[in-house]
Order: sequence, then structure tokens, then C-alpha cells
Amino acid sequence: MTINLGIIGLSASPTAWATRAHVAPLKSPALSLHYNIIALATSSPTSAKAAAGAHKIDPAKAYSSPEEIANDKDVDMAVVSVKVPLHKQLALPALHAKKDIFVEWPLAANTAQAIELAELAKKQGVRNIVGLQGLQAPVIQK
Repeated sequence: MTINLGIIGLSASPTAWATRAHVAPLKSPALSLHYNIIALATSSPTSAKAAAGAHKIDPAKAYSSPEEIANDKDVDMAVVSVKVPLHKQLALPALHAKKDIFVEWPLAANTAQAIELAELAKKQGVRNIVGLQGLQAPVIQK
């Protein structure tokens, strides 16, 4: 089974965190059998279209809000790759839509927000995964 992903915060920049930490590994032979990046969301339609072009994603699935990712029937899991203060507000729409989420560590800006997201995921019957891909950063690998 292939899991279709929508990445929130994926820009057109080849050096951006979401590109390096998510896109490159997900397109590797080992992971591309299991995951397919089919959608993205950024903060504006213009940047979303640019990112879709850079990552060879259908422009019709280049969104400018987390709600659009959440409402896309083809997206199985939302990946949140933005600054920590935005994690909660960008993950909530996917959880409300009963989609699994993968959020960069830490899950939220504080413990109360993290508990809220974890409890909502449990209530909705979906997975709430916190990523530690920062361990792959070159500075950590030295």
C-alpha cells in the first residue's frame, strides 16, 4: 500500500528544510515504494504553484491552506514542516478530517497544545507521528 502525502510548508527552494529532510528521502528507492508526495500547501497560491513545479507535483494539488490538504480525498497523511509556533494550527485541519499527520519535532509549541493534538488524533482514530529527521542533518552527522 502506498501512502499519499500532502506536505505543508514545502517550498520551491532546493535547500529548504522540507525539501532536504522530506522530499529527498521520500523519493529514494526504498521509501518511494511506500510513499507518494501528491500535494503541497504553502502560504500563497504563487509559492504553491512554484513549489509544485519544482517538485513535479500536479499544479491542481498546489494549495495555499492546510484546509485544502485536509479536504483532498486523495491525501492520506499530512506532513507539517514549518516553524514550531504554526504546528498546531496547521495540523488541526488534517486531524479534523481524520487524516494521519506527521509533524516535525516538537509536536507543538507547548505541552498543552501537544496534548490537544495527541488527544484529537486518538479520538479521530488516526496516527499522530512526530519526526526526528533532524538527526540526519549534516551538523549532527559529524
